[in-house]
Amino acid sequence: MRGRGGYRRFEPHTRPQTASFGNRGTPIKLVANYFKLMVNPNIVVYQYHVTFEPSEVDRRFKRRTIYAHKELFNEIYIYDGETTIFSLNDAGADNNFVDQLPECTLQVNIKRAREIQDKDVREGVEMVRVYNTQMRKFLSKYLKMIQIRQFLYSPQQKINIQQHNISVWPGTLTAINHHFGGVLLCCDPIFKVVRTDNALDFLKKVRNEYKENFKDEALKQLVSSVIMTSYNNRTYRIDDIEWKAKPTHNMPGDEKTYIDYYRERYQIVIRDVNQPLLVAKSSIRDQLRAMRRTQEEHTPRPVLLVPELCIMTGLSDKMRANMDLMKSMAEYTRPPPAQRVQTIRRFINELTRNQDVQREMNAWGTQYNPSLVQVDARVLPFEAVLGRDEAPDKAYRYDHSKDDFIAQIRSKPLRSSKAINNWVIIATERDRENVDKLAQTMRKVCQSMAIDLRRPLVRLLPNPQTRSFVEEGRKIDAKNTDIVVVICPDDRADRYCALKKLFCCDLPVLSQVVLARNVRKPSFMSICTKVAIQIACKMGSEAWCMDIPAKGIMVVGFDTYHETQLENGARKSVGGFVCSINPSLSRWYSRVNFHNTAEELSNHFTGNMKAALNRYLTANQRLPDWIVVYRDGVGEGQIAQVLETEVKDITKAISSASANIQFTFIIVSKRINTRLYRPGPNEQYANPPPGTVVDTVISRPSRFDFYLVSQSVRQGTVTPTYYNIIRDTSAKSANIHQMLAYKMTHMYYNWPGTIRVPAPCQYAHKLAFLTGTALRREPNIQLADYLFYL
Repeated sequence: MRGRGGYRRFEPHTRPQTASFGNRGTPIKLVANYFKLMVNPNIVVYQYHVTFEPSEVDRRFKRRTIYAHKELFNEIYIYDGETTIFSLNDAGADNNFVDQLPECTLQVNIKRAREIQDKDVREGVEMVRVYNTQMRKFLSKYLKMIQIRQFLYSPQQKINIQQHNISVWPGTLTAINHHFGGVLLCCDPIFKVVRTDNALDFLKKVRNEYKENFKDEALKQLVSSVIMTSYNNRTYRIDDIEWKAKPTHNMPGDEKTYIDYYRERYQIVIRDVNQPLLVAKSSIRDQLRAMRRTQEEHTPRPVLLVPELCIMTGLSDKMRANMDLMKSMAEYTRPPPAQRVQTIRRFINELTRNQDVQREMNAWGTQYNPSLVQVDARVLPFEAVLGRDEAPDKAYRYDHSKDDFIAQIRSKPLRSSKAINNWVIIATERDRENVDKLAQTMRKVCQSMAIDLRRPLVRLLPNPQTRSFVEEGRKIDAKNTDIVVVICPDDRADRYCALKKLFCCDLPVLSQVVLARNVRKPSFMSICTKVAIQIACKMGSEAWCMDIPAKGIMVVGFDTYHETQLENGARKSVGGFVCSINPSLSRWYSRVNFHNTAEELSNHFTGNMKAALNRYLTANQRLPDWIVVYRDGVGEGQIAQVLETEVKDITKAISSASANIQFTFIIVSKRINTRLYRPGPNEQYANPPPGTVVDTVISRPSRFDFYLVSQSVRQGTVTPTYYNIIRDTSAKSANIHQMLAYKMTHMYYNWPGTIRVPAPCQYAHKLAFLTGTALRREPNIQLADYLFYL
């Protein structure tokens, strides 16, 4: 939050006093992508609060104004670009001055807010902000990196991949925070893919390829894509194309044309005077500035951009489907552990050897240790994967390094299976052979997995039109059909969405879509095994389960899908809620809710949790003893909000059912910057083995948290998953939380092996994604007990 004392980021202290560290597993020595920042605790830092009138003035002018008065701080200061200045010099209690800008007179007030010293220099939240602001200054000012959105890149080190018309801009992501190992700098290489073509080139390509419906196809492919303006490296998300606007037209509210403006401001000559203009939304800052300038409320004016000056960024769907392109790009964007370590070591050496950086760090009494931080980790034992009538001591234990998980599952009966008596295959006449091959292969794989499979009812269509598939689907007797399998001739999104709406919302009946090209593949036996498991699990079978010593556990997963365009045109978010309803944590109940706005947090946890408890009670004739919620998708800045809303709502729902239910709420983060490396001989590094757990050194003192590596990767560097336990009334040990999380990464039935997050998180993601992209409305409640979204 912001106040008179400047910016104070509220970091809720969620680590219980009774929280322990884990000790289960085999010890292993690792290093992490962290460097220790050594600080001088004897310095005194003065913090100042800055106010500007008008406050909406561009940040560049704010920085320029503060720099013009740097003598106040003896030229040793750090300014965050908004309302806070840190300095080693006492500039007095109150300072006022006026600066004349091109568009207004700027009045500035600088008021001393507080002194930071002693323990606060080492552990204070404000000093962490000082160090992070200082680092961004080092990167942009001294190492000449360019900011694109919130990240910094080095275009001078860009890597051109000419055969695919793209370039890769390397950058460095940094974050400084307090950890058990002290003040640590997390450092990781990042990459920005920039295409060599501009938006005008892209439009010309679309016009040549789609001559009749060029405008519709251009909108479809360009809207929502991100472009970067070549003259100031700012990024925009395209919302529309203004076909009637041209560069020869006057700019909104100005007598200058776009041609004149860019020639005078940036010395750029626009060559194509007939190109349309791209429409992007203006930022909140720009909207406020415009309101201040006009002194009136008005509808935010869109930003019109010249395609010729807009560089395409990211990858289109067509480019992602190009395996040669993706392979070429992965050589640079997915470096192996040894290359990553080499890159960050080269960065820290370049940083610490820079004379300007050295001078400023010496003034502040700081210094970076050039050695990677060493971490004591543990490797959890292989988990027993239980099949039918198997005891944990006799079960197969999954070894990621040498085992073929799908082969193990295919060779023995499922944990429990439901008979597939009445199933229907819908396909076109042209796919008659694929229908026969699918039915025959299904019989083979189902027999080995002890799934009772009857002959299907086949319905062949004269043409591949979406309407034909839907009309045939409507004829199905949903009450007497176990599942409908549709063989689609291609991957058209409109056909898939129409079928899923029909089967998940209107009828309802379980469904499985299979692409004809996959049936024709030589490896279809392996593919069909996965399809058979999917179909069986959608119907309520248990493919496998883990050894869960504690009984009476209910695990919950929640995730949010964003940017859903509903039929009425409103942008909203979809929340997927999934919970287990049996002791082996292998059967699931689900609910879906649309959020009122495009927000991450949900206001529906009370109703969903009550429904989940009622369903658990019906299935088990008792309530659970312990509820564990795995919450995916929450950012660092939203933890306090989650505590105030979602955690309170769940607590209310649980309390209304019973006062004896223990409750744990865990935020699961997979998009993190932490990397772990296993040192080897001759400065070689490898990925840590699956099951690796870290809860010391790089963990936070204010949090009950841990890192877990649950997967092995064939290419690049593995990313651990971060678990932050923000509420725990169970008083369970760290070992139990860590082992349960690892077990749940084995329980996702749509992947033969482990995944990065606990299975309920992935189920919730699949549910929200299906609802947001295909269904566009809540699925029929009759399917709530089934994994129809698998």
